[in-house]
Amino acid sequence: PMYPVVMTLTPNSHTGLNVDYYTWATSPLRRAADLVNQAQIISLLTNKKPLAATDFAVANVVENFDDTYAAYLKFQDSMERYWSLRYFEQEQISQISATYTYRNNVQLEGVPISIDMGAHGKAQPPGTVITLAISNLNFINQTFDFRVVS
Repeated sequence: PMYPVVMTLTPNSHTGLNVDYYTWATSPLRRAADLVNQAQIISLLTNKKPLAATDFAVANVVENFDDTYAAYLKFQDSMERYWSLRYFEQEQISQISATYTYRNNVQLEGVPISIDMGAHGKAQPPGTVITLAISNLNFINQTFDFRVVS
């Protein structure tokens, strides 16, 4: 089963990658969680005592990581969608290509917007390209109308 990966203080598997142990180690300048990860890795490599789960700072980072990360992703998605709609307006784009990626989902060409096409017909094989006519851009709600052209 595809369980989501969550931050823990003990080694854990990653079912999506099909590996027994997995770590997410990026720049410690980005997030406190990455700083904790780096400290744990360094302690392992240098044979020093790692931070304990009872350490308040560690427990706090681990406990709040998933919620905080979800909030960042939501904000990032909102910014990307807003500026994509502004791009449509600026470039006077009224038609755009979209490619089926998975089931009823299509990815619009050149912008980070995907759309569920479930209400607009049956699913197409991944890679199928369609053209959408777009209109009625709403920057407040970050929505727009579309219809399949071809």
